[in-house]
Amino acid sequence: MKITSSLSDEAFAAYSEVRKYKNIGNYSAIQLGKSLLDIQKRKLYKAMGHPTLASFLADPDVAIPRPTAYLYKSLVDFYLNHLGVEEDDIIEVDITRLRDLLPVLRPCEKGAPMIEQWIAKAATLSKKDFVDELREHFGREPLGTLPAMEDADETISETPYVSRAKVAACCVCGNRPVDFHHFPKTKGAGAEDERGIPLCRGCHIQFHAHPKDFFWMNRNNIMEWFYKLILPGSNNERNA
Repeated sequence: MKITSSLSDEAFAAYSEVRKYKNIGNYSAIQLGKSLLDIQKRKLYKAMGHPTLASFLADPDVAIPRPTAYLYKSLVDFYLNHLGVEEDDIIEVDITRLRDLLPVLRPCEKGAPMIEQWIAKAATLSKKDFVDELREHFGREPLGTLPAMEDADETISETPYVSRAKVAACCVCGNRPVDFHHFPKTKGAGAEDERGIPLCRGCHIQFHAHPKDFFWMNRNNIMEWFYKLILPGSNNERNA
């Protein structure tokens, strides 16, 4: 990538930060979000020879999916800038839990006591207990227990599609191993076992906890999974 303007030092520093922090854990997600937000606000992508942030993200040397970049930027902007949370308070919290707290904390003003309380829950509770806390907050029944991962797909036929999905990475977060999650029956959607997606246990629990919200927030990654299966010549590196 060429650095082409008088902002070369700043642009190169920002580019180096992005390369350093992408895809290396939760700590990097917060740092990556800060770097991307800075690049967007100061339009440093132009100094790197790109007309838009989307073009910068698509650069082969960067290669960050737009939904991922949007999520990280949004979380950093919301927690650090809008709520005034200290970076150290969320650096160890799972990024998917910070995302799931958005509808809870959006009505809060900076410094509200419940912000610290919910972040503490996100950092310490088990996945199921955390989801049940969220469901109780919104007046829903506790989440039923999913079967153990090794038993979760006993009734699923071993079609080529299912076999491929079960060894793929989670189509939302990229983690392994995965469950095979079925979508609800839809008219004209094809065979039942062709309407599933690979989800890690954490994402699978979240999907069952609030399916509409989960799908809406992760629809780009989910649909990307299907597009890569049906588009000729598509590259399925994410799920290889």
